[in-house]
Amino acid sequence: MAGFLRVLQPAETVMLHHRKEEIIMTVITYNLIKSALPGITDKARPNLDICEEYFQKWGIVSDLEKVHALAQATHECGDFVKLVESFAYSKDRMVAIFPSKFGKKVQKDTNGDGVMEVVIVAVPELVEKYYGKPEDFASYVYANKNGNGDEASRDGWSYRGRCPTHLTGRANYRDTGRRIGVDLENNPDLAASDPRIGWDIFGDFWKTRKIGDPARKDNLTAVTKLINGGTIGIEQRNDRLIKLKKAFGLPYNVIPKTPMV
Repeated sequence: MAGFLRVLQPAETVMLHHRKEEIIMTVITYNLIKSALPGITDKARPNLDICEEYFQKWGIVSDLEKVHALAQATHECGDFVKLVESFAYSKDRMVAIFPSKFGKKVQKDTNGDGVMEVVIVAVPELVEKYYGKPEDFASYVYANKNGNGDEASRDGWSYRGRCPTHLTGRANYRDTGRRIGVDLENNPDLAASDPRIGWDIFGDFWKTRKIGDPARKDNLTAVTKLINGGTIGIEQRNDRLIKLKKAFGLPYNVIPKTPMV
């Protein structure tokens, strides 16, 4: 790899020359990302000011991989404002996000044409029991998942989503912490309070799940499934991706490789 002969300026594009390929690399800055995503505020500075450094550390180098990573990170944490999962959901949202916990399947003629369809409807007593009670809510929906104890253990609240990937579950905090050299199991708040640790968690997640592979192929659906476990919010993620591609000077009218379902 050729060495750099000059100091890189903000938003400057450089080319890393290899034997058989060239990687286009745009330096990430706060102003660059704000130009793409105007909703970004100064609250994002602590994260965006070190984003380039940590992307380089974890091998997120090409512009295409960077925009996919940023689209996912900014969506997951609400432009770095919601670095901790709050559980301040409306009653309808509770059922939509956690249908197995607050809903039930019923047969219903939704179109009035006599054709019965399976739909999810709320279980009112469960919704009322947990609505407006974030600690109880988290402890209930995340009980006995990802290394958490039962509802009474309160692990669901202690190990709720934090940092740009919304790391969730005691086992994930423990295992990720071991890989990055931080005791997250006993200090879960560090995942959100220290931006450097947050980006290390993000980089570890990106690397261990090999998310860079579909990102470099511009496969939004595959990237989203690896980040989210499904495709919740994929339209919003795609909107962010397009805006970031424009800011980075990348083609942005590319259809994802698989359907957005």
